Amino acid sequence: MLPTTLLEAILIASPLVAAHGSHHEHRDHASISPRAPPPGKDTSKLNRPKLGSVPYGPNIQSCTIPGKVALTFDDGPAGYTGAVLDLLAKNNVKATFFLNANNVEGLITNKQVYRDVVKRMFNEGHHIGSHSYTHADFDLISTQQRREEIIYNEIAIADILGVFPTYFRPPYTHCNGGCQADIVALGYHVSNYNLDTKDWEGDYNKARQNFVGALASGNPGFNSFISLAHDIHEETAKTLVQFMIDQARKYKYELTTMGDCLGDAHTNWYRNADTGAAWNGRPLPADEPEETTTSTSLTPTPTPTSTSTSTSSTSSAAQTSSAPASTVTSTSSSAATSTGSSASVKQSTTSHANGKPTDSVSSQTSPSTTPTDAPPSSGFSPVRDGASGVGLALALFVGLLMF
Repeated sequence: MLPTTLLEAILIASPLVAAHGSHHEHRDHASISPRAPPPGKDTSKLNRPKLGSVPYGPNIQSCTIPGKVALTFDDGPAGYTGAVLDLLAKNNVKATFFLNANNVEGLITNKQVYRDVVKRMFNEGHHIGSHSYTHADFDLISTQQRREEIIYNEIAIADILGVFPTYFRPPYTHCNGGCQADIVALGYHVSNYNLDTKDWEGDYNKARQNFVGALASGNPGFNSFISLAHDIHEETAKTLVQFMIDQARKYKYELTTMGDCLGDAHTNWYRNADTGAAWNGRPLPADEPEETTTSTSLTPTPTPTSTSTSTSSTSSAAQTSSAPASTVTSTSSSAATSTGSSASVKQSTTSHANGKPTDSVSSQTSPSTTPTDAPPSSGFSPVRDGASGVGLALALFVGLLMF
């Protein structure tokens, strides 16, 4: 008879695995430790104090608060995770997602769609846990490999969220005594379930029966459930999620997260990726918008000039320009200044529409705002007034001679 560990190794390598998790067709690297960490801040040397009252070490399989159903999903994010989030939002339900950062479709930090999905989970109040980096069997790998699987996963999650989880679900639920000690040393709760839908088998009639059978056999006054399904499967996203929500409500259970059904404060669900301390409870900062430049002022600003300090509207400028030439004095200069300001606003608006910054309107005074051919508004002109005086004196002198 083959030794148990060798038999398990053969089963993992086979596409016909009989144990939970056989649906993971990407199992070719299940027990191979990742060779290099993902991009991100190294969290391996952080202090990891125990947070809250939820135990570290024991295999947690059920809620401590009766009447709760915690829907949990493993192996994502993947192509159908967004659809699962849509259904949860539609039904006002919070759930728990145990993530693999490098599993179904490669490293999640390399794809913006998955970065966005993880941010959405977090911002919508779902509970995010770790499911290891590559979905390795923790009973078949060394302590060092377990550390790599855990730390690489948290580096990737922290690269997206700035925090990493304190709840860990071992792939295949395999976590022997040595594994549990390693998980506790890294500051994680070993988080399993007591209701397996077995949606991964592909028989959704059976999956529904598994779910309903458990709820019907219990009593919300005394019982609670942590259910397992997988957000990587299309039929789970299309039909099973809504079915589970409807049935839980039918049997008078309250749907919640794993952390909530254990009475754990939300701040204990994550650690700060810089300090290892509990999360501060703050949501993620909004994504930085694309850089835009806003005009300092989009309203005409009076621009002092040497000829006039008044500012007229564009319509006043039009009226002034239509007046007889003999009446165009200081009002004409004022109208020119106003027209210049209006032109300046138009230029500012156009420049920002093209995405180019401009200075504020008040600094956009051009020579055209004070026309050089405008007549002076008042005052003595030595050319004009001096010439008139000489002419008058000469006329009087000629007149006296003729007289």
